[in-house]
Amino acid sequence: MEEFFSCVVHHMEYFKEFNHNGYVGDVETWDYDPEFWCYFEVLSKLKELGSLLISSLCYYDPELAVEMVPFRDDVAARRMQHIALLHKIVHLYVLHHVCQAEVVNMDSLIKYPILAPHNDVHENVVVPNEEEIVVEEA
Repeated sequence: MEEFFSCVVHHMEYFKEFNHNGYVGDVETWDYDPEFWCYFEVLSKLKELGSLLISSLCYYDPELAVEMVPFRDDVAARRMQHIALLHKIVHLYVLHHVCQAEVVNMDSLIKYPILAPHNDVHENVVVPNEEEIVVEEA
């Protein structure tokens, strides 16, 4: 029986440079049985983490000059398993879609309301004292 290997999952943050050492952020480590390691198992584990909108997946291959290799199928999963057996660890990077704000052209002739930030909404609310409350009886 083969030993378990560790997969370090880098997700929810960003890259300063697109290489193994350029990642900034938190990581999560999974211990895997090599017999159950496959592309779709990784996708289901990522779904459990809450990573639903994934742009792409990459893994770190220390033997290649490119370093970051796309993780698209079970062939890549077998390569990752080989790396893990040699080095006892493999790194997986989750790349998410970047949400870009939509630019809206506003008409200069219309006065648009200015919305308060969510933090300041309750600061200006005045709560009356009990003495100031008048109850009218019918």
